[in-house]
Amino acid sequence: MTSAILADTVTDRLTVNQLASGELKSWSNIVADINDRMTVNQLARREGVHCATPWRWMQHGVRGVKLRSIRVGGRRYITEADWLAFAATLNADLTDAPQTPPRSESRRRKDSDAARDALRRSGI
Repeated sequence: MTSAILADTVTDRLTVNQLASGELKSWSNIVADINDRMTVNQLARREGVHCATPWRWMQHGVRGVKLRSIRVGGRRYITEADWLAFAATLNADLTDAPQTPPRSESRRRKDSDAARDALRRSGI
């Protein structure tokens, strides 16, 4: 299917209200992204996750971030740009978080003993 035909199919599904509200990217960006798209199953195989996982990312999101997709006919596609934006958003807070150094064996043992004592005192 050529880009022009595919673009016509995509634009038939989009509404002017969605574009005006900023919910969607501009028409030219959508058409440009169409050539760089993958199906839900292709994304799942590429990332090594179950095929239901990208669907969950699209429908429910992760930590408030949803994976954007486009529908062409009865199929869902994810553009490379949308996948990278989704992954970058989820990983942004991980790179900014301070790294906690691992506890030493003696520190873990002391913490474990303190927790056990606290449980005994509370009658558990």
